[in-house]
Amino acid sequence: MKRDLEYRYERKFLIKTVSYDWVIHSIKMNSALFKPLYHSRNINNIYFDNDKLDSFHDNVDGIANRQKVRIRWYGDSKGDVSRPVLEIKNRRNSVGAKLAYPLPPMFIGEDINEREIKKLILESNIPELIKTKIMLLRPKLLNGYTRAYYISMDKKFRITVDRNLYYTKFNLHQNSFKEHIIDKSSTVVELKYHHIDDQFADVIANELGFRLTKNSKYVNGIYALYY
Repeated sequence: MKRDLEYRYERKFLIKTVSYDWVIHSIKMNSALFKPLYHSRNINNIYFDNDKLDSFHDNVDGIANRQKVRIRWYGDSKGDVSRPVLEIKNRRNSVGAKLAYPLPPMFIGEDINEREIKKLILESNIPELIKTKIMLLRPKLLNGYTRAYYISMDKKFRITVDRNLYYTKFNLHQNSFKEHIIDKSSTVVELKYHHIDDQFADVIANELGFRLTKNSKYVNGIYALYY
């Protein structure tokens, strides 16, 4: 594996039975001595897939080598977006790596549609091969959440905590964003670390006391809005 691609493990925990405050308490009490890394911030994503939803089905079927394409930005879900980023997340068995490419500023409103999104990508400095691939995909889902960040004392392990999740269907021609689902009952915890530190992650995960789950926000959103 290439180190420069930052391949890392991600252990995910979907929590519905305890409060957000209890989740944060469990993280702070861990022997790895986690401390806040950044201020909490809102994350928004537009996910891409083909008409057969191959990315969705690859995840559901547990395909070892799979890929996810999204545009990500921070802050408000609507309005001016000054620094959107195209992200391509590659999954190889239990580890993943992410490539990121900056995009021109965009505006998220009712006029946003597939044509505008693809125009944005074509006008960017993304490698042409990647542009060609994305032109075969379509924006399918907009989602977002509030994320808190923690890092261990030795800086080898990071934890993110997501809440206030929402899912909105992305229509191809016009988007009023009225067809959406808000999930206030779920908290998603992810423990992230480089693959060489996997042997120490068991101790951290066991102390957290949360049940390890297979969880994908993209999959959850597609299930909720398309099925």
